[in-house]
Amino acid sequence: MVVSFPHCRRRGCTAYAVYRRDHCAAHCPDRAAYEAEAAALLANSPRLQDVNLSGVQCRGLDLSGRELIGCRFSGAVWRDVCLDRAHLRHVYLDFATLQSCSLRGTAITQSLFAGAAITGTRFDESDLPRNNFVGVQCTDCSFGGSDLSSCRFAAARLQRVDLQDCNLYHTHFAGSAMTDVNLRYCNTAEAYL
Repeated sequence: MVVSFPHCRRRGCTAYAVYRRDHCAAHCPDRAAYEAEAAALLANSPRLQDVNLSGVQCRGLDLSGRELIGCRFSGAVWRDVCLDRAHLRHVYLDFATLQSCSLRGTAITQSLFAGAAITGTRFDESDLPRNNFVGVQCTDCSFGGSDLSSCRFAAARLQRVDLQDCNLYHTHFAGSAMTDVNLRYCNTAEAYL
């Protein structure tokens, strides 16, 4: 599923325009007002599809149980956002910042976290197969009891990450730096470490 978003109208900018605007988040003339509007859209929509909120900052939102399909949050900043029991499919969170977020019991498939900075975030007991975490920087996070089968963590930096009891079938960690990573009860023989 590939969605074509319009480009920012700022001369020389190659970024995509954010939802319902002609400019990207960086060039949005009313950025603070737009971010409040985007937060309201996220908070009040149980299902969003094909929406671009790249570069938008969200703080303290409860998005539990939401369904996000084909949405783009590239370079977004999420702080204290709760997405427990949410469903994400084909979502772009590449080069995003997730800080102190909760994604417990989520179902996330075929989504892109490449290059993201994820700190203090919980993904426990989640279904996360076939996601791209290439180059992610993950610190003080927990994926305990999650299905990470066929995920790619190549060239990632994992520090103080709990992967206890995760399904790592065909999960790729090639070239990753792993410090204080808990792999207890994982099927590491079926992973590419």
